[in-house]
Amino acid sequence: MLSPFPATQEKALLIDNTRRLARLRYRMVPYVKLARHALGRMSIGNLLRLQFPTLLPDAPAPPSVTVELTNACNLSCTYCTSPLALRPRGIMSEETFNLLAGQLYAAGVRRVRLVGNGEPTLHPRFAAYARRLAAVVPYVSVVTNGNRLPDDTLDAMVSAPLRLVEISVEGHDYASYVTGRRRGNFAALLENIARLRRLRDARGASTMILLRLMLRPSDAGGEEALESFWRPRADVLMRQYVVHRSERGDERDAYQPVQRQEGRYPRCTLPFKELDILWTGDVPLCHFSAAQLGEPGLLLGNIRQASIADLWRGPILQQYRDAHRHRDKARMPVCRGCAAV
Repeated sequence: MLSPFPATQEKALLIDNTRRLARLRYRMVPYVKLARHALGRMSIGNLLRLQFPTLLPDAPAPPSVTVELTNACNLSCTYCTSPLALRPRGIMSEETFNLLAGQLYAAGVRRVRLVGNGEPTLHPRFAAYARRLAAVVPYVSVVTNGNRLPDDTLDAMVSAPLRLVEISVEGHDYASYVTGRRRGNFAALLENIARLRRLRDARGASTMILLRLMLRPSDAGGEEALESFWRPRADVLMRQYVVHRSERGDERDAYQPVQRQEGRYPRCTLPFKELDILWTGDVPLCHFSAAQLGEPGLLLGNIRQASIADLWRGPILQQYRDAHRHRDKARMPVCRGCAAV
């Protein structure tokens, strides 16, 4: 059976997220639904690159760009990708956003995800920025914890429209939810998902709602019951296993990346398919490089000094693409022991 867990560790805490075929197996239905929804706005080539980028020539523009509007957050998750003490909190300025929007259009980027090391909807101009991006990029999505979705935010999501709203969820009641989502409001989350669905349906909008179900080792054996609770609330439900972050020593109920345990160089697809832009305009090699080197990670540059197109074709990113494609470990030093995705 294809599994994200090493064959000899089926009952243990180790996980290998680089097993692409295993990932496709347990996410096949969500991936098919998402691909159908994106067709016409993303090319078939770029959809394939999101899964098997090393089998295709390098894309002339980033197949996907992730944008961190802010690294501030209203929750404190035990598996947070950024404890926020390592990098100053802030929000993307109007000047930086204007540069970003212009460069996305000039580079021909067709997919943008509003996500980062915080809660993107906390940006005071989230609604305006969402509408602006949707006007220049065919497929814009947002990843949110769903705890705070005021009316103007919901309106922007369905009127922009944002093609995909991803909401991360876990547990099935208040107690199980706040175990990992400190300061979380389970009742508000359920009501906000329902409000989004009602508004989307009333407007006849094309926005798809994806719930990412966070699963821990303690959930083993109860996954189907959790899925039964969340599936009626979503257009698409996708499993996501909670992986221990090296930055967070207080997370115990999480899977351990086999790459970190064994000092491996994972077969990573990120340099081929994704470019991250932080709220400052900085562009790191990937969001995992911060865990390897400290915030903000290995930087490719900043969009204030170089364009997205130039950074995508730059020497550092090209080095890491070549290194991963040819398994040249000497040329990808940052990747040793990385948790990978």
